[in-house]
Amino acid sequence: MLKCFNNSWEILPHGLQYSHHERILKEIIASKVVRSLVASIILVLLLPLASPLAVAQASWENRLLSALEELDWSIVASRAISISSLGSRMTGYEGYYRLVELIEGYLDELGVAYRTQEFEVAVPIDEGFTLEVEGVGSFKLYALWPNGVIPPVAPPEGIRGELVYVDSGDLEKFNGKNINGSIVLMKFNSLNNWVNALRLGAKAVIFIEPTEATYPESLMKFSDTPINFPRFYLKGADSAEVLKAAEKGARAVVKGRAEWREVKAINIVAMFNGTDRPDELVVLATHIDSWSVVPALASSANEAYSIASMMELVRLLEEYPPRRSVWLVFLSGHWQAMAGGREFVDWLYFSESVRRGELKPGIFIKLGPFSSDSDSIAIQISSFYAMTVPPGFTVRYQAAQTALTRYLNSELFASFIQDATGMNVTQFVKVWTSGVMIWNYEEYPYVTESELVLSAGGAGYTIMAAGGKLWKGVPISDIDSLRKERLRLQALAASYIALSYAYDPHFTVSGQKFIHDNFIEVRGRVLEFDVVKGWYSPVPKAIVRFYQVENRFPLAKIVVISDEEGRFSFKGIPPFHFVSGPVLKYWKIDAFKYDPQTGFLTHAPDLGIYGEQAVPSNYPLLTSPAEVMTVVVKGVPVEVIDPVDPRTMRLAQFIDPEIPYHTFLSGVSIVMPYDFSSRSTLLLYGSYNNGYEPFSVVLVPEGSRITIAVSYGLGARRPVAVLTNSTASEPEGNGILVTKPMRIYLPLRAALDMFYISSSRYATLSGHFVYNPNFEEFMRRAGRHLEAARRAFKQREYSKALGASLAAYAWVYRAYDTVMWLIDDAANTSFYFLFVIVVGSILLERVLVHSEGKKRILLTIVVGGFMLSIFYLIHPALAIMSNSFMGLLGVVLILIFVVTAGLMANVADTAIKELSMRVLGIHRIEVGRIGVASIAFSTAIENLRKRPIRTLLTFLTIIVTVMAMVAFTSTSVLVTAASVPRAAVPPYYEGVMVKNQLAIPPVGPLSFHLALFLEAEAGEEGVALV
Repeated sequence: MLKCFNNSWEILPHGLQYSHHERILKEIIASKVVRSLVASIILVLLLPLASPLAVAQASWENRLLSALEELDWSIVASRAISISSLGSRMTGYEGYYRLVELIEGYLDELGVAYRTQEFEVAVPIDEGFTLEVEGVGSFKLYALWPNGVIPPVAPPEGIRGELVYVDSGDLEKFNGKNINGSIVLMKFNSLNNWVNALRLGAKAVIFIEPTEATYPESLMKFSDTPINFPRFYLKGADSAEVLKAAEKGARAVVKGRAEWREVKAINIVAMFNGTDRPDELVVLATHIDSWSVVPALASSANEAYSIASMMELVRLLEEYPPRRSVWLVFLSGHWQAMAGGREFVDWLYFSESVRRGELKPGIFIKLGPFSSDSDSIAIQISSFYAMTVPPGFTVRYQAAQTALTRYLNSELFASFIQDATGMNVTQFVKVWTSGVMIWNYEEYPYVTESELVLSAGGAGYTIMAAGGKLWKGVPISDIDSLRKERLRLQALAASYIALSYAYDPHFTVSGQKFIHDNFIEVRGRVLEFDVVKGWYSPVPKAIVRFYQVENRFPLAKIVVISDEEGRFSFKGIPPFHFVSGPVLKYWKIDAFKYDPQTGFLTHAPDLGIYGEQAVPSNYPLLTSPAEVMTVVVKGVPVEVIDPVDPRTMRLAQFIDPEIPYHTFLSGVSIVMPYDFSSRSTLLLYGSYNNGYEPFSVVLVPEGSRITIAVSYGLGARRPVAVLTNSTASEPEGNGILVTKPMRIYLPLRAALDMFYISSSRYATLSGHFVYNPNFEEFMRRAGRHLEAARRAFKQREYSKALGASLAAYAWVYRAYDTVMWLIDDAANTSFYFLFVIVVGSILLERVLVHSEGKKRILLTIVVGGFMLSIFYLIHPALAIMSNSFMGLLGVVLILIFVVTAGLMANVADTAIKELSMRVLGIHRIEVGRIGVASIAFSTAIENLRKRPIRTLLTFLTIIVTVMAMVAFTSTSVLVTAASVPRAAVPPYYEGVMVKNQLAIPPVGPLSFHLALFLEAEAGEEGVALV
């Protein structure tokens, strides 16, 4: 048996029991003597008719199911409500620590041996915010979940602005209101419309408490990108006064503080000794912390029900000691990528007692969460932490799977389920344990600790409510929505299945060794390249994230904080060959720091030559411990809003909300800063762009003058957007001087910059007689939309302004792409012309002057200069190419190389001939190829000088050819719309349907940005129905 001594445990000889066990057993016997006597008589009468196995199973099964039914489930429901009333159970918050004290006090009261396991997790701590409204009063605000790593931050002077209410946050609700610099009030149930406030320059958003909310609504308040846009939550009781003040245009200030902090978390392990096989262990676990998109309001009663159920199982195990040892584990840090589960699995499965075979973990079963939204339960083994499916796991699960099948096929259990729910077992218990398609019974992503056990090499399940859990993550109380009977049946059935492993005499537990390489400990450092000393320095207090490359589920990301030496560590990473499904098998590490006074990013992953290019951030982990590094760069952030592709009006990726590894649309977008002066990559820079959120962040050293380019697709020929800070007087731009944090709405800024750039470059081309009617039409439309955007912003018609900005961006890109193709054509043909000029200047000098020595060189240069001048006047290449001199130099070098290569080949050929002569003697007639070519060239020149008419015709041929090539540079394809007669059959509507493919939704989904673009294109002449 197991006993706890001073926060440690050891195995005691079989037969030793605690004295209070004996007392409880005597009370049980005394209180149930009549029932036991009746049961014994029935068993004696039926014994000859039953097999020994059936009798044994019926005995413990009846006893277990009866004991579970006799539990006071009303107390369980009441306890769940009491737990939800403790306050926020987010790890690190007051309600969480109250619950820990409650559980420990409960176990102390019952005299149950238990152990606590302490560890630290990084969580965002809301220290409290207030909204002070002028002339009204002060109201309490709550911080929302951080944007990436940046929590809501109010500077010392506070966030000041006019209060503006926009209802559900649709763009039309912003119209007519002064949004720039304001504090926006918005309904919580507004999807992700908070981004509209960000687009329009608001300083912060305050969500107003709803009467009801859902998990998908909460997930839409997440942001993975570290942007500094504070978001808060206002209780409904305070909303009436604040909204009334907003109607009057009152000003307000938000003050307070939230920060990332490492807090103490505690796992509690209640230990019960087996009466028959104390060395065989059955672990039942549940998590005690909760989560909400508003961390200070995480108090779900549905989520508390599994905790209350587990506490009641303590009484059952005290009254009915199990055959095998049972641990009831109350896990913490579940919503911090299962930090408590990772600590517990590492502590148990790789302990000395397990290694020596003194303790044999047989099965790990996670109970819950249970849900009022569901009428059934599901049995899963893996989750969206890493989709872990180790090779050969089915062999380790064989005994547990066989036993599970036996429990579910039990007539007693089937009868109970049928009577209680009207369903058969297969309808009520949905079993999915193969590890494939783990989302089979879940609408939305989740994580569960049985996946950790699977990775470590053990056998484990999670028994939870199947499907609906709409209460998860919401910041409102769900007490009134509790459906107690549903919760009771889920918890009772799950407890029966789980505890059957503890009482079943036929379940076999075989000792096995667990390999630590299957459950990797990661140790790492955060570094920054020091340009002064030429090496790396540690970065303290950086927020480090570790996650699967393609896993977009934010609650599956491990977050830790580096110490003063930049070091960090964590446990529980499966090796890369354990990861299954449509994902990359690499783990990614990144680190950030932000200014706690302003909230702006100060450090981000370094993508320069000393960062990602020298120390890659993707790791295929194989062994434990694994050493990793990540390099960050210090700088000033530039937040880029809506870096969409103007060709499709959408972002690079569209995520499946059910499966965070899956995308309906998968692409690559790159937001890249360049040095403006040299047009080259910066040595030190950072950029974060995940491809599926409508914003990204660029981080560059303070004082940098940059241009920002946005590209779609790997190896894209040219960017789709260029930000250069251009003006009419400086069309090529002055660059963006980054001295303080900036925010840029990309479609409008890119449309303006690229409009000026395209106009200037096309003017140069047209000055050399190169025209394109498509370009002129694109620019006309772009100019019309830019004017419409300017007018709409001035009139505060924001829905029209953003649509016009996107339309201008789309048409300007078409124009920019057209003019760049013209420039590319001109540049490409210029190399042919430069070759003609270089060779022609040599020939002309020979034909016209035929001088020698220095005079020959000087005259050749003069002739070449004259020809270049003529070329400059009739061809745009030299005027538009920023490296035209390099092109000329390249042609000269190529000719020199050809001549040099010919001379070297001649020397080599001569050497070979001399060697052949010495060995074989004279055996062939020698012909000097270089000499012959030289004589032929000289003879040709002399013939040209002797025959002027033929020479003139030859040069005329060359001139005509060159002119023809110049003329071809100006050819273009013009696309026009042609009218066709209307069909005899009347149409269903008069308009244009825009969709991607036929009857294959949602492939190539249409986006929010495309809807705005279509509305802008329809203008006053039509209506866009989206």
